[in-house]
Amino acid sequence: MALAGLAALSLVLGSRQLGGFQPLELKFYDFMVQRQSGSAPDPRLLIVEITEADLRQLHARRPLTKRSPRRSQFCSAISPASLG
Repeated sequence: MALAGLAALSLVLGSRQLGGFQPLELKFYDFMVQRQSGSAPDPRLLIVEITEADLRQLHARRPLTKRSPRRSQFCSAISPASLG
């Protein structure tokens, strides 16, 4: 009896170590994330989309980059904690 338990434990731990349960774990994670998607978004987050049409309207000649001073000026009005 103890030998069968040890064999089963070895099989489970070996499969887990080799990634045998990863597809099942990922499907469960996706299920849990989708289940929580009905909750209200975090009110502290604001997502701002800047499209090419917005840039044309602002007479920008090239897209804003992470290091662009125009990007900082464009977003500084709302004083964000971080930009990404």
